[in-house]
Amino acid sequence: MPLPSRAGRALSSADQRTAARSHRPSRRRPARPSRGAAVGIRRAIPRDPRACRGGASRCPGTRRPGECGAAVVGAATLVSTLRPNARAPRAGRGQRSPVIAWISPRHSRRAHHRRSRVECGDRGAASGRGALAPPRAVILTRADPSYPAHLAQCPDAPEALHVRGAFVRGDEIAVAVVGTRSMTSYGERVACDLARDLALSGVTVVSGLAHGIDETAHRAALDAGGRTIAVLGCGLAAFHGSIARRRLLERIATGGAVVSEYDDDFAGAAWTFPVRNRIIAGLTLATVVVEAGAPSGALITAARALDYDRAVFAVPGSIYGAKSIGCHRLITEGRARLCRRAADVLAEVGAMLPARERPRLPLSPLERAVFEAVFAEARHIDEIARDAARPVEEVSATLTLLELRDLVRGVGDGRFVARVS
Repeated sequence: MPLPSRAGRALSSADQRTAARSHRPSRRRPARPSRGAAVGIRRAIPRDPRACRGGASRCPGTRRPGECGAAVVGAATLVSTLRPNARAPRAGRGQRSPVIAWISPRHSRRAHHRRSRVECGDRGAASGRGALAPPRAVILTRADPSYPAHLAQCPDAPEALHVRGAFVRGDEIAVAVVGTRSMTSYGERVACDLARDLALSGVTVVSGLAHGIDETAHRAALDAGGRTIAVLGCGLAAFHGSIARRRLLERIATGGAVVSEYDDDFAGAAWTFPVRNRIIAGLTLATVVVEAGAPSGALITAARALDYDRAVFAVPGSIYGAKSIGCHRLITEGRARLCRRAADVLAEVGAMLPARERPRLPLSPLERAVFEAVFAEARHIDEIARDAARPVEEVSATLTLLELRDLVRGVGDGRFVARVS
């Protein structure tokens, strides 16, 4: 039906469509405040300092911890700022505020979640929920019978030690395995083999829980089922290593001991780590330097071990390797003995101890072949070499090692006999 015009004449079809559109109700959404308006609103809303309790938490919309951008205001204040001529809806008991949905229906659920996190997050942190405090450390003084005996013999031993875990009597037979933080693949393999063989022999492995050689030695000793001791250059509660090293610290505290001479909350400094090296040297009978550059903390540990009249070993490396300069210098100057494998260290440690306390030795294939060729009756070295199918020179050196470990004994004229335990 054509719509009449004001003059009484019929309108054209185009005019009719335009008039019909003008009579339809508008479907446009209400305009939202712009970003600048939102910033002005946020500044206009008064902020409550109680919104963030504790500087460690971070509220949504802030850039730094402790800077609260949340406004704790009533519904009437918020609505009067956004829509001056409107009234704020009210929520029933137990319902979330409809103001959030009324302002921004699309993001109401997300906004409610964020508001709950702001209001309740600090409450959970204040109650300690979700955080487990580390076990308290035991403090051992030099007068305590549990204080390590070898360390107590050192003139500059600390007056007190903070210990997580426990010392046992077997920890008196201990060897330090130390080296550079930036180890090579060769150094990693050597440190792993040394610590594993020492642990299998019943020797406690001591190191500093630093990156590189220290961490590798601790982990290899634990994986072999042995004991290990970590000496820190900071307080026990102030250790902030990587997640892997913090988990390793917990393993060491369970299967050995974590030691520090500093208070639990002491963060440590550049000078504390060289100082703690004297504890590593004092706890052990021998120190093995796997890899060390020209300036290296491992060389400080070796120097302190020499001051305490303890054995020092160094692992040789490539003559072109920068990580072996320190080891080669120790060997060249005669301050360290050559270490090719754990047997070299065990022979020296076994010579320091009574026969009943000597470490159990995991025999290499050559050592086992020579040992099995020695009978209860005295046999000449040529017969042993023939049965072991090895050159006489190798058999002679192997018999010397076995003799040092109390497995065989020489009876003169190149004859050896196995010890009966």
